[in-house]
Amino acid sequence: MDISKETTGDLNAVLKVKIGKPDYEERVETVLKDYRKKANIKGFRPGMVPIGIIKKMYGTAVKLDEINKMVSENVHKYLVDEKIKILGDPLPISDENEQFDIENSDEFTFSFELGLSPDFELNLSKKNKVTLHEIIIDDKMKNDYVSNYTHRYGEFRKADISGEKDMLKGRIEAVSENGEIIPEGISAEETTLSLNIIKDEEIKKTFIGKNENESVDFNIRKAFPNTTEIAGLLRKDNTEVENLDGDFRFTIKEISRFCPAETGPDLFNKIYGEGVVS
Repeated sequence: MDISKETTGDLNAVLKVKIGKPDYEERVETVLKDYRKKANIKGFRPGMVPIGIIKKMYGTAVKLDEINKMVSENVHKYLVDEKIKILGDPLPISDENEQFDIENSDEFTFSFELGLSPDFELNLSKKNKVTLHEIIIDDKMKNDYVSNYTHRYGEFRKADISGEKDMLKGRIEAVSENGEIIPEGISAEETTLSLNIIKDEEIKKTFIGKNENESVDFNIRKAFPNTTEIAGLLRKDNTEVENLDGDFRFTIKEISRFCPAETGPDLFNKIYGEGVVS
């Protein structure tokens, strides 16, 4: 993994994180092997599901999850090690970070904008009076803090029925006004659709409560007014789909649900270091 900082102003900088397969491969394999031990799939004894099937079912979600965790962990470590003081948190530069294919690429670059804390001197003497403010930490602040870390270290797990924030993996293909698949029409295999980014609420509802192997017909432009999102779903360049409209059919092959990490020793070890919190 390579992390570099480029100064873009007196109090601004951009942090670039380049991560490749050798960086995350071992972690992904470890998680998939753990999934294999716990998997309960019809036709196989517990713990005996071929690893190839596990990779097909969970590989993409686990890969994305582990890459996100590694980037977050290493950005934090870099800022601490390099003693870089910032205001707030690193802000992802979305336009750059969205241009990657998680399924078919092995190397990724993430960019973050940093607001640098200015250096200043505070000259005080015993004659100066300073008001001591009492910081009140309410339940909402505590809950938000816990929620931030449980989501940062959460993971995707297989679900039986789709919910409003789930990730669906499957096949998408163009259909006619009569609901028939268009021969030689645009299609994509093993593509991923996140329900929480569907803009049309009525279309989103049609995807909720579905099982594997069920299909949903929808207007792709109503669901995703953003051409970049359509291009990602269909695995096309923006220029190929900028004027695309019409109905498509999505057949669900896998349902994944993001589950926040449970609070406990495992989570504390990941956040603060092994054995720091007891």
